[in-house]
Amino acid sequence: MRFLLIYPPSEPFFIQKTRMFYGLSPPLGLLYIAKVLEADGDTVTILDYSAEPFDEHKLITASRAADAYGITVLTPFYQQTKQLIALIQQHNPTKPIIIGGPHCLLFPKEALRQTGAAIAVHGEGEHAILALKKRLMNKEDFQEIPGVV
Repeated sequence: MRFLLIYPPSEPFFIQKTRMFYGLSPPLGLLYIAKVLEADGDTVTILDYSAEPFDEHKLITASRAADAYGITVLTPFYQQTKQLIALIQQHNPTKPIIIGGPHCLLFPKEALRQTGAAIAVHGEGEHAILALKKRLMNKEDFQEIPGVV
């Protein structure tokens, strides 16, 4: 499968288009998940909007090439993340969006309902991703996977 993993922007999109951002640390959670997926033969693209300015065209192009999406949800950037998910869904309404990260650890059901994502992972995503991928590929129920809502 082809996955697009996204670390959300920290400011509204219209501000980011005029400024450059440099992340303080790499998005380790996404990197762990990417490593697990790549070791299983999947293709992974990461868009880190803490390290690069938001580019809507780049996001849409990358999202069209992916089969599924993984998005980190951070409480301080929650509104931007919801906008990001809405933009992806507008261009790719049938592809699954998986959310995870600190906000989902505390509020998985609320985040799922409020963002419109298909799946929320509360806990370490690298432990759930392969089982989740298998169930998505086979169009099976994923609710039994530990840490998945």
